[in-house]
Amino acid sequence: VIPCFDTYTLGPFKVHTIKIKGIKPMSGEFFIRKMFVFFKTLIFKCLAIPLLFKLNSDYCFDIIHIHGDWFMAIFGALLKILLKKPVVMTIHASLEGGLWSKLGRIGVKPFLIIDRIIAVSEEIKKQLVEAGVSPSKIHVISSGVRFSQFYKVKKNYARKDNPTILFVGRLRKVKGVNVLIRALPFVLDRFPEAKLVIVGDGSSKVQLEKMSVELNLQKHIIFLGKVPHHHIPKYLSMADVFVLPSIETLQERGEGRPTALIEAMAAGVPVVASRIGGIPEVVKHNENGLLVEPGNHVEIADAIIKVLSNPELGKRLGLKASEAAKEYDWRIIVEKVFKVYENASVNAEESFHI
Repeated sequence: VIPCFDTYTLGPFKVHTIKIKGIKPMSGEFFIRKMFVFFKTLIFKCLAIPLLFKLNSDYCFDIIHIHGDWFMAIFGALLKILLKKPVVMTIHASLEGGLWSKLGRIGVKPFLIIDRIIAVSEEIKKQLVEAGVSPSKIHVISSGVRFSQFYKVKKNYARKDNPTILFVGRLRKVKGVNVLIRALPFVLDRFPEAKLVIVGDGSSKVQLEKMSVELNLQKHIIFLGKVPHHHIPKYLSMADVFVLPSIETLQERGEGRPTALIEAMAAGVPVVASRIGGIPEVVKHNENGLLVEPGNHVEIADAIIKVLSNPELGKRLGLKASEAAKEYDWRIIVEKVFKVYENASVNAEESFHI
């Protein structure tokens, strides 16, 4: 696998991208597939280092910002040592259950070397602090959304007999879409013409499609697959309720602050989401959405029915959600990230001169 890079201009900045073909997220169901992706990713990181040295010699980086988990933290720590540049890392998902947590002090070492860590939820920060990372180097900053693109695209809350339930996200076990599908028959008992629209692709798609056939739900479930991101507001405008039924698996524990959830809230769609990870930091039960226990398909069905049978409740939750989502506008998030850059840069200069 050979990475390549190109350069383009974005406003006052020059952006350099390093691409690699054939790499998929390490969320596959099979051990062999995971190991294959692991080694391809490892090869990519090894080949990326000389490219980063070249780019640094040409353009002289001020900050290196990486995204990922413990494995990426090792890569970030290595870059800091080799390039002598401050490194900022963003962690988007729970770290519980990962290899790093089983290695004790050795496992946490890369996080100690990195200058600043951006955790997208308080839950992730708590995990890092309990592992031994200083709270002073961790900043809780959520992922952002293009707020103006989504703000209140949901206009109509009138009662209808053929409501639309929407899920948007990658089709992986941790997203709990199988639980949502199991909840659908209970919803159909009350709303026989209801439709579940599933937007996204992933390693669980075939299994979920098979499950819908086995439960005789294929007429009520629409798998749209991956769609262009700019089409998402259209589907949100048609949705009567957005559901994020996330669960815990052996490989992945919980959520950060899912972008799809925040986009749905910004759109004004009433949301039903699992009480897991950083989700309760965004969704306040009975205030701007409804929270359910992870994996409980009956509770999910009850929450969906509650929203669909009460348009006034749906409207109230949706409007409160859209107001709460304002703080996740990218313009606000970017300012917070730049402050972390400045902080990391100043502290790095002091440490390099010691």
